[in-house]
Amino acid sequence: MAYRVKELPERGASIVHLSRKGECPDDNTATCLLRVTVKGRFAAAVQKETTLPVMKCRHSGRSRQVKVPCITHESLSTASANRTFFSEKNARAIALISSPGAGKTSLLMATLKTLNRHIPFYVIEGDPYTSSDALLIRATGTPVVQINTGRHCGLNAGMVADALNHLDPASGSIVFIENVGSLSCPRSMDLGEHESVVLLSVAEGADKPLKHPQLFVAATLLIITKSDLLSHVEFDVLECMENALMVNPQLDIIILSALHGEGLDSWYDWLDKRHE
Repeated sequence: MAYRVKELPERGASIVHLSRKGECPDDNTATCLLRVTVKGRFAAAVQKETTLPVMKCRHSGRSRQVKVPCITHESLSTASANRTFFSEKNARAIALISSPGAGKTSLLMATLKTLNRHIPFYVIEGDPYTSSDALLIRATGTPVVQINTGRHCGLNAGMVADALNHLDPASGSIVFIENVGSLSCPRSMDLGEHESVVLLSVAEGADKPLKHPQLFVAATLLIITKSDLLSHVEFDVLECMENALMVNPQLDIIILSALHGEGLDSWYDWLDKRHE
């Protein structure tokens, strides 16, 4: 079987066609190995063809169609306007995406405390219901706007546009957009950022890049966090890196611990290049 992704911009969604190839049992509970071929703009702005092995997938019958959430024309227009806003302000917008608890806020806090005298920072903070992370960020003296998404599982371009009504980024600044903790919803949302950073903690699986390939294809940088826990968990760093580079050979990768400080200098150097 294989996924074939066909772009249908007029419908604002992509259609994934599952077609049988090779041997595959016909019963509805069968499990088949799949090979995914992603072409064109799929969800989080895939710009190239990528072929990769993925996990097993259950199927029903010989073929079916699955609608995949994609970026609508309205959202793309708003995202483009957000990007124009950042560019006109000469500000660099960087989205942070991860599962819950991967360490986005911890990394932000370490970064703001260390670099805020060198780089002007602004933060748009996404959270379903609370403002606890925004309060921590505000305590560093960094301007922050809280967005509570409620039942929405991630930020969208319209929410970011509303937040920009309350931010006035200085020239040469960096605006962090910390999305709600999820690897599923944010992958289909263009917020208007210039680039996205994916965080993956060593407490998670090394196969995450294969389970959420669109997210990693669209990212510029993968940060493997909580390296101080490597001696306590079964996490194959090399396998994770190989999986990520299989999905996106151009991906930069940094391994760090925001708690103990290892690897933070590499992250700060990466940000400095965005600030120049």
